[in-house]
Amino acid sequence: MPYSKKILLLLTLIVCLIGINACTVFKSSVSNESQNKQIQTFVSILPQKFFVEQIGKDKINANVMVMPGESPEIYEPKPHQMRQLSKCSSYFAIGVPFEAFWLSKFEKINPDIKIIKTQAGIKKFEMENLKYFNTYLKNHKEMNVNNHEHEDHNDHRHHNFHSHEGIKDPHIWLAPSLVKVQSKNILNALVAQDPQNEDYYTKNYQEFIDRVDVVDKTIRQNLEDSKEKRVFLTFHPAWGYFAREYGLQQVSIEIEGKAPKPEYIKEIIDFAKVNNIKTIFVQPQFSKKLAQQIAKDIDGKVVTIDPLAYNWDENLINVSKILGNL
Repeated sequence: MPYSKKILLLLTLIVCLIGINACTVFKSSVSNESQNKQIQTFVSILPQKFFVEQIGKDKINANVMVMPGESPEIYEPKPHQMRQLSKCSSYFAIGVPFEAFWLSKFEKINPDIKIIKTQAGIKKFEMENLKYFNTYLKNHKEMNVNNHEHEDHNDHRHHNFHSHEGIKDPHIWLAPSLVKVQSKNILNALVAQDPQNEDYYTKNYQEFIDRVDVVDKTIRQNLEDSKEKRVFLTFHPAWGYFAREYGLQQVSIEIEGKAPKPEYIKEIIDFAKVNNIKTIFVQPQFSKKLAQQIAKDIDGKVVTIDPLAYNWDENLINVSKILGNL
């Protein structure tokens, strides 16, 4: 075979091999891109991001609406978040106050977005942070009247304070039993969006449920030695479901999102002194000023605990340790 033909044949073989290799790389790239494409979604608060990521892991990119330091009571989404939202396929709601106004607007911006209500199936309770306190006031004042019958009874009449009447408590992510319900709703939503990875999501879901059980057991152990100290004082009534789950009583300083009136502050101070309460719990999203004033009057301290922390499991365990050591 002439030399020139050998060269031509060799070049032809090289070109063919390059073409085959390029096709293989292209197909592999397309396949990997398809497999690695993440579900783009939004959640309302940081604990939800934690839940969604435990189940979706690397197959989901969860953006958070209410960032650290912000309050889900009155949050207004930023322009860049609205732009991000327009590219998302789903939104995991949880029933916090700002959603009531904004969810319909999210659907207008992105008509294709799927709103998943992770609170579905959960019975929410009304804010009950003052029921225990009002019962205490009634009993305490009546006892004073009986012990001082010679004094004017008007001096011992009790106030009946009201807070958040008819308003459902949204803080369902702070009770492990309710987190299980939310997790199941998250699992169902992810499987509906990405059915080919159902086994993957289900495995992650079960592992997370096991983790939630460990958190619950640890919290109960941490609170076991504090059976006689079941009442705790908070500024904002965020821990109602947590208290209900573990047999505690939450009493809050804030009433209907507003600073309390002087007569209520006086009663709170008396209540704390009678019950030997020396700690007032606050959260980063609210001012500490009033809590610090009250703490000074009861010779106590202010401790920050964050109901909106991302590391949900570690956070709840840490809170239980603090409550267990009061």
